[in-house]
Amino acid sequence: MNDSYRLDVGTIQDKHFRTAINRISDGVYIVDDRRRILFWSSGAEEITGYRSEEVVGSFCFNNILRHIDDSGKMLCREGCPLHQTLKDGILRENKVYLHHKSGLRVPVTVRVTPIFADDMQIIGAVETFFRNYSEEELARRVKELEEIALLDQLTRISNRHFLEMKLHTIHMELLRYGWQYGVILIDIDDFGKVRENHGNEAGDRVLKMMATLMSQNMRTFDTIGRWDGDAFLVIASNVNRQQLFGLAERLRILTENSAVYIEGYPVRVTISAGVTLGKKEDTPESLLERAEELLQNSKSSGKNQVSQTLD
Repeated sequence: MNDSYRLDVGTIQDKHFRTAINRISDGVYIVDDRRRILFWSSGAEEITGYRSEEVVGSFCFNNILRHIDDSGKMLCREGCPLHQTLKDGILRENKVYLHHKSGLRVPVTVRVTPIFADDMQIIGAVETFFRNYSEEELARRVKELEEIALLDQLTRISNRHFLEMKLHTIHMELLRYGWQYGVILIDIDDFGKVRENHGNEAGDRVLKMMATLMSQNMRTFDTIGRWDGDAFLVIASNVNRQQLFGLAERLRILTENSAVYIEGYPVRVTISAGVTLGKKEDTPESLLERAEELLQNSKSSGKNQVSQTLD
Protein backbone atom coordinates (compact mmCIF):
# COMPACT_ATOMS: atom_id res chain seq x y z
CA MET A 1 0.00 0.00 0.00
CA ASN A 2 1.22 3.53 -0.83
CA ASP A 3 2.50 5.37 2.27
CA SER A 4 0.02 8.16 1.60
CA TYR A 5 -2.68 5.73 2.62
CA ARG A 6 -0.93 4.65 5.80
CA LEU A 7 -2.68 5.32 9.11
CA ASP A 8 -1.66 8.72 10.45
CA VAL A 9 0.52 7.92 13.46
CA GLY A 10 0.70 11.59 14.33
CA THR A 11 -3.02 11.70 14.96
CA ILE A 12 -2.80 8.70 17.25
CA GLN A 13 0.03 10.28 19.20
CA ASP A 14 -1.84 13.56 19.65
CA LYS A 15 -2.21 14.19 23.39
CA HIS A 16 -5.86 15.24 23.13
CA PHE A 17 -6.70 12.05 21.23
CA ARG A 18 -4.84 9.90 23.76
CA THR A 19 -6.44 11.66 26.74
CA ALA A 20 -9.92 11.11 25.34
CA ILE A 21 -9.37 7.42 24.60
CA ASN A 22 -7.68 6.77 27.94
CA ARG A 23 -10.79 7.93 29.75
CA ILE A 24 -12.61 4.89 28.37
CA SER A 25 -12.59 1.97 30.80
CA ASP A 26 -12.80 -0.56 27.96
CA GLY A 27 -9.62 -1.79 26.37
CA VAL A 28 -8.82 0.02 23.10
CA TYR A 29 -6.01 -0.60 20.67
CA ILE A 30 -5.37 0.52 17.10
CA VAL A 31 -3.48 -1.35 14.39
CA ASP A 32 -2.42 -0.45 10.88
CA ASP A 33 -3.17 -2.59 7.85
CA ARG A 34 -0.25 -4.88 8.71
CA ARG A 35 -1.66 -5.46 12.23
CA ARG A 36 1.13 -3.46 13.84
CA ILE A 37 -0.08 -1.99 17.13
CA LEU A 38 0.07 1.80 17.10
CA PHE A 39 -1.87 2.63 20.24
CA TRP A 40 -2.68 0.79 23.49
CA SER A 41 -5.08 2.47 25.95
CA SER A 42 -5.06 2.68 29.74
CA GLY A 43 -8.15 0.41 29.75
CA ALA A 44 -6.22 -2.18 27.73
CA GLU A 45 -3.39 -2.00 30.27
CA GLU A 46 -5.77 -2.55 33.16
CA ILE A 47 -7.62 -5.50 31.59
CA THR A 48 -4.57 -7.32 30.17
CA GLY A 49 -1.73 -6.40 32.53
CA TYR A 50 0.47 -5.36 29.57
CA ARG A 51 1.85 -1.82 29.62
CA SER A 52 1.70 0.31 26.49
CA GLU A 53 5.50 0.31 26.10
CA GLU A 54 5.49 -3.50 26.08
CA VAL A 55 2.99 -3.69 23.23
CA VAL A 56 3.15 -0.66 20.90
CA GLY A 57 5.26 -1.36 17.83
CA SER A 58 4.71 -5.12 17.93
CA PHE A 59 2.24 -7.04 15.81
CA CYS A 60 -0.97 -8.39 17.31
CA PHE A 61 -0.28 -11.82 15.79
CA ASN A 62 2.87 -12.05 17.94
CA ASN A 63 0.71 -13.90 20.48
CA ILE A 64 0.42 -11.06 22.99
CA LEU A 65 -3.25 -11.56 23.81
CA ARG A 66 -3.48 -15.08 22.39
CA HIS A 67 -7.26 -15.01 21.96
CA ILE A 68 -8.94 -18.40 22.16
CA ASP A 69 -12.57 -19.41 21.75
CA ASP A 70 -14.69 -21.77 23.85
CA SER A 71 -13.10 -24.79 22.20
CA GLY A 72 -9.57 -23.57 22.95
CA LYS A 73 -8.73 -22.74 19.32
CA MET A 74 -6.01 -20.07 18.98
CA LEU A 75 -7.72 -17.30 17.03
CA CYS A 76 -4.50 -15.40 16.31
CA ARG A 77 -3.50 -18.27 14.04
CA GLU A 78 -6.89 -18.94 12.51
CA GLY A 79 -10.17 -17.03 12.60
CA CYS A 80 -8.82 -13.74 14.00
CA PRO A 81 -11.72 -11.24 13.80
CA LEU A 82 -9.33 -8.30 13.45
CA HIS A 83 -7.50 -9.91 10.55
CA GLN A 84 -10.80 -10.70 8.82
CA THR A 85 -12.06 -7.12 9.23
CA LEU A 86 -8.83 -5.75 7.75
CA LYS A 87 -9.53 -7.87 4.67
CA ASP A 88 -13.23 -7.22 4.13
CA GLY A 89 -14.07 -4.10 6.13
CA ILE A 90 -16.94 -5.76 8.02
CA LEU A 91 -17.55 -4.85 11.67
CA ARG A 92 -17.26 -7.86 13.96
CA GLU A 93 -18.05 -8.80 17.56
CA ASN A 94 -16.89 -11.98 19.25
CA LYS A 95 -16.75 -13.40 22.75
CA VAL A 96 -13.23 -14.68 23.36
CA TYR A 97 -10.75 -15.36 26.15
CA LEU A 98 -7.63 -13.22 26.15
CA HIS A 99 -4.34 -14.00 27.80
CA HIS A 100 -3.58 -11.81 30.82
CA LYS A 101 0.10 -11.09 31.49
CA SER A 102 -0.18 -13.01 34.78
CA GLY A 103 -1.16 -16.16 32.85
CA LEU A 104 -4.89 -16.37 33.51
CA ARG A 105 -7.63 -16.26 30.89
CA VAL A 106 -10.04 -13.31 30.93
CA PRO A 107 -13.47 -13.57 29.23
CA VAL A 108 -14.03 -10.50 27.05
CA THR A 109 -16.26 -9.27 24.25
CA VAL A 110 -14.19 -8.00 21.31
CA ARG A 111 -15.46 -5.47 18.78
CA VAL A 112 -13.47 -4.67 15.63
CA THR A 113 -14.09 -1.57 13.51
CA PRO A 114 -12.21 -0.87 10.25
CA ILE A 115 -10.51 2.46 9.51
CA PHE A 116 -10.86 3.69 5.93
CA ALA A 117 -8.84 6.21 3.88
CA ASP A 118 -10.63 8.81 1.76
CA ASP A 119 -10.74 6.42 -1.17
CA MET A 120 -12.26 3.71 1.11
CA GLN A 121 -9.12 1.62 1.26
CA ILE A 122 -8.73 -0.13 4.63
CA ILE A 123 -5.73 1.35 6.41
CA GLY A 124 -6.21 -0.08 9.90
CA ALA A 125 -8.66 -1.09 12.54
CA VAL A 126 -9.75 -0.31 16.08
CA GLU A 127 -10.37 -3.15 18.48
CA THR A 128 -12.21 -2.54 21.73
CA PHE A 129 -12.71 -5.19 24.39
CA PHE A 130 -14.41 -5.33 27.77
CA ARG A 131 -14.80 -7.93 30.48
CA ASN A 132 -17.61 -10.28 29.66
CA TYR A 133 -19.64 -10.07 32.88
CA SER A 134 -23.38 -9.43 32.98
CA GLU A 135 -24.93 -7.55 35.91
CA GLU A 136 -26.23 -10.87 37.22
CA GLU A 137 -22.75 -12.39 37.01
CA LEU A 138 -21.22 -9.43 38.80
CA ALA A 139 -23.84 -9.66 41.55
CA ARG A 140 -23.18 -13.38 41.91
CA ARG A 141 -19.43 -12.86 42.12
CA VAL A 142 -19.82 -10.09 44.70
CA LYS A 143 -22.04 -12.37 46.76
CA GLU A 144 -19.45 -15.15 46.55
CA LEU A 145 -16.74 -12.79 47.76
CA GLU A 146 -18.92 -11.60 50.62
CA GLU A 147 -19.62 -15.19 51.64
CA ILE A 148 -15.95 -16.10 51.52
CA ALA A 149 -15.14 -13.12 53.74
CA LEU A 150 -18.01 -13.33 56.23
CA LEU A 151 -19.43 -16.88 56.29
CA ASP A 152 -18.05 -20.01 57.88
CA GLN A 153 -17.69 -22.37 54.95
CA LEU A 154 -18.79 -25.51 56.83
CA THR A 155 -21.79 -24.29 58.82
CA ARG A 156 -22.83 -21.38 56.54
CA ILE A 157 -23.34 -19.04 59.49
CA SER A 158 -21.27 -15.98 60.37
CA ASN A 159 -17.54 -16.55 60.80
CA ARG A 160 -15.23 -15.12 63.43
CA HIS A 161 -14.26 -12.16 61.28
CA PHE A 162 -17.88 -11.06 60.98
CA LEU A 163 -18.53 -11.64 64.69
CA GLU A 164 -15.57 -9.44 65.64
CA MET A 165 -16.90 -6.64 63.41
CA LYS A 166 -20.39 -7.07 64.87
CA LEU A 167 -19.05 -6.89 68.43
CA HIS A 168 -17.25 -3.66 67.70
CA THR A 169 -20.36 -2.12 66.11
CA ILE A 170 -22.77 -3.17 68.86
CA HIS A 171 -20.43 -1.97 71.61
CA MET A 172 -20.25 1.44 69.94
CA GLU A 173 -24.08 1.50 70.01
CA LEU A 174 -23.97 0.85 73.77
CA LEU A 175 -21.57 3.75 74.26
CA ARG A 176 -23.44 6.11 71.97
CA TYR A 177 -27.10 5.27 72.59
CA GLY A 178 -27.10 3.14 75.73
CA TRP A 179 -28.50 0.12 73.88
CA GLN A 180 -27.81 -2.95 76.03
CA TYR A 181 -26.35 -6.07 74.47
CA GLY A 182 -24.95 -9.37 75.64
CA VAL A 183 -23.07 -12.43 74.44
CA ILE A 184 -23.41 -16.17 74.88
CA LEU A 185 -20.23 -18.17 74.35
CA ILE A 186 -21.14 -21.80 73.65
CA ASP A 187 -19.00 -24.90 73.46
CA ILE A 188 -20.06 -28.45 72.57
CA ASP A 189 -19.27 -30.80 75.45
CA ASP A 190 -16.81 -33.63 74.69
CA PHE A 191 -16.88 -32.88 70.98
CA GLY A 192 -13.57 -34.63 70.47
CA LYS A 193 -15.22 -37.92 71.42
CA VAL A 194 -17.79 -37.46 68.64
CA ARG A 195 -15.06 -37.34 66.03
CA GLU A 196 -13.12 -40.13 67.76
CA ASN A 197 -16.09 -42.48 68.05
CA HIS A 198 -18.01 -41.65 64.87
CA GLY A 199 -15.55 -40.01 62.48
CA ASN A 200 -14.93 -36.54 61.09
CA GLU A 201 -18.00 -36.57 58.88
CA ALA A 202 -20.21 -37.15 61.92
CA GLY A 203 -18.45 -34.29 63.69
CA ASP A 204 -19.12 -31.98 60.75
CA ARG A 205 -22.77 -32.99 60.73
CA VAL A 206 -23.07 -32.18 64.42
CA LEU A 207 -21.59 -28.72 63.82
CA LYS A 208 -24.02 -28.11 60.97
CA MET A 209 -26.93 -29.32 63.10
CA MET A 210 -25.94 -26.96 65.91
CA ALA A 211 -25.66 -24.02 63.51
CA THR A 212 -29.13 -24.72 62.13
CA LEU A 213 -30.70 -25.31 65.53
CA MET A 214 -29.38 -22.05 66.97
CA SER A 215 -30.11 -19.99 63.86
CA GLN A 216 -33.74 -21.11 63.87
CA ASN A 217 -34.32 -20.50 67.58
CA MET A 218 -33.13 -16.94 68.06
CA ARG A 219 -34.64 -13.55 67.48
CA THR A 220 -34.17 -12.28 63.93
CA PHE A 221 -32.07 -9.32 65.09
CA ASP A 222 -29.60 -11.47 67.08
CA THR A 223 -26.44 -12.91 65.53
CA ILE A 224 -25.01 -16.43 65.75
CA GLY A 225 -21.64 -17.43 64.37
CA ARG A 226 -18.94 -20.05 64.61
CA TRP A 227 -16.27 -18.68 66.88
CA ASP A 228 -13.64 -21.38 66.84
CA GLY A 229 -13.71 -25.13 66.20
CA ASP A 230 -16.73 -26.37 68.15
CA ALA A 231 -17.38 -23.01 69.82
CA PHE A 232 -20.20 -20.65 68.82
CA LEU A 233 -20.92 -17.07 69.79
CA VAL A 234 -24.34 -15.44 70.09
CA ILE A 235 -24.51 -11.64 70.06
CA ALA A 236 -27.89 -10.45 71.35
CA SER A 237 -28.98 -6.82 71.04
CA ASN A 238 -31.51 -4.86 73.14
CA VAL A 239 -31.53 -7.53 75.80
CA ASN A 240 -31.50 -7.70 79.60
CA ARG A 241 -29.81 -10.30 81.81
CA GLN A 242 -32.94 -12.43 82.25
CA GLN A 243 -33.67 -12.51 78.53
CA LEU A 244 -30.09 -13.40 77.70
CA PHE A 245 -29.97 -16.24 80.22
CA GLY A 246 -33.35 -17.48 78.98
CA LEU A 247 -32.06 -17.64 75.40
CA ALA A 248 -28.97 -19.58 76.48
CA GLU A 249 -31.09 -22.03 78.50
CA ARG A 250 -33.44 -22.57 75.56
CA LEU A 251 -30.53 -23.40 73.29
CA ARG A 252 -29.09 -25.79 75.89
CA ILE A 253 -32.41 -27.64 76.31
CA LEU A 254 -33.02 -27.87 72.57
CA THR A 255 -29.51 -29.22 72.01
CA GLU A 256 -29.78 -32.07 74.53
CA ASN A 257 -33.08 -33.05 72.92
CA SER A 258 -31.69 -33.14 69.38
CA ALA A 259 -29.62 -35.72 67.53
CA VAL A 260 -27.76 -36.46 64.32
CA TYR A 261 -28.43 -39.93 62.98
CA ILE A 262 -25.36 -41.81 61.76
CA GLU A 263 -26.34 -45.07 60.05
CA GLY A 264 -29.56 -45.05 62.04
CA TYR A 265 -27.82 -44.43 65.36
CA PRO A 266 -28.59 -41.14 67.18
CA VAL A 267 -25.52 -39.11 68.07
CA ARG A 268 -26.40 -36.62 70.80
CA VAL A 269 -24.41 -33.80 72.33
CA THR A 270 -24.82 -31.20 75.06
CA ILE A 271 -23.47 -27.68 75.34
CA SER A 272 -21.97 -25.49 78.03
CA ALA A 273 -22.27 -21.72 77.91
CA GLY A 274 -21.07 -18.48 79.47
CA VAL A 275 -23.48 -15.54 79.47
CA THR A 276 -22.66 -11.91 80.14
CA LEU A 277 -23.92 -8.43 79.34
CA GLY A 278 -21.73 -5.80 77.79
CA LYS A 279 -20.62 -2.90 79.99
CA LYS A 280 -19.58 0.58 78.91
CA GLU A 281 -16.15 0.08 80.45
CA ASP A 282 -15.71 -3.15 78.45
CA THR A 283 -13.70 -3.71 75.36
CA PRO A 284 -14.70 -6.57 73.07
CA GLU A 285 -11.65 -8.41 74.40
CA SER A 286 -12.54 -7.99 78.07
CA LEU A 287 -16.14 -9.00 77.37
CA LEU A 288 -15.03 -12.20 75.65
CA GLU A 289 -12.56 -13.00 78.43
CA ARG A 290 -15.41 -12.79 80.94
CA ALA A 291 -17.62 -14.99 78.78
CA GLU A 292 -14.79 -17.53 78.47
CA GLU A 293 -14.34 -17.65 82.25
CA LEU A 294 -18.06 -18.29 82.69
CA LEU A 295 -17.97 -20.99 80.01
CA GLN A 296 -15.10 -22.73 81.78
CA ASN A 297 -17.06 -22.54 85.02
CA SER A 298 -19.91 -24.40 83.30
CA LYS A 299 -17.46 -27.02 82.08
CA SER A 300 -15.81 -27.55 85.45
CA SER A 301 -19.18 -27.70 87.22
CA GLY A 302 -20.36 -30.71 85.26
CA LYS A 303 -21.10 -29.45 81.73
CA ASN A 304 -24.51 -29.11 80.06
CA GLN A 305 -25.21 -25.90 81.93
CA VAL A 306 -25.18 -22.11 81.65
CA SER A 307 -23.16 -19.78 83.86
CA GLN A 308 -23.84 -16.04 84.01
CA THR A 309 -22.66 -12.89 85.76
CA LEU A 310 -25.00 -11.64 88.47
CA ASP A 311 -24.14 -7.93 88.36
